[in-house]
Amino acid sequence: MHTGIMILNVFAAIWAFVGLAAMPAPWWTYGVPAILSVALVGWSWKKRDKHRVRDAAGSRRIGRLVGVWSAAEGVAIFLAANILGNLAAYNLLVPIVSVIVGAHFLPLAHGLPMRIYYVTGGLLIALGTGATLTSYPLSWVLTGIGAALVLWLTAPWHLFEY
Repeated sequence: MHTGIMILNVFAAIWAFVGLAAMPAPWWTYGVPAILSVALVGWSWKKRDKHRVRDAAGSRRIGRLVGVWSAAEGVAIFLAANILGNLAAYNLLVPIVSVIVGAHFLPLAHGLPMRIYYVTGGLLIALGTGATLTSYPLSWVLTGIGAALVLWLTAPWHLFEY
């Protein structure tokens, strides 16, 4: 449970950094996503259910599920980056990565189960798809900041589901 919150917050900060890097943002603004993510992880640590215990078999099953779908996500991102690079379409990279990351949440939503991941995946797919209709740097700013917000809003649900 807490691991999921930490992972979502780390990636939320990374997405925010991508969005900030695509616009002329002052250097100090890069601290905001990091501070927000650390604060959310700290808050969740205080709110976690200390009585919720998962057996070893359940933990292994979840580990395998997350590992398989994260590996598939990584391969898809690698392929997309190479294809877009060969097409000289780097401007589409961040929105397409958002679509891939969103798609990776859908099987996790079913397998964990984390129903909120259906919403998270759908929002990331819609965000990335919509951003492909804009041009760089706006597409990267919208995708980066939007994906960060989606992940920051998703993370606290780990306290209530699975």
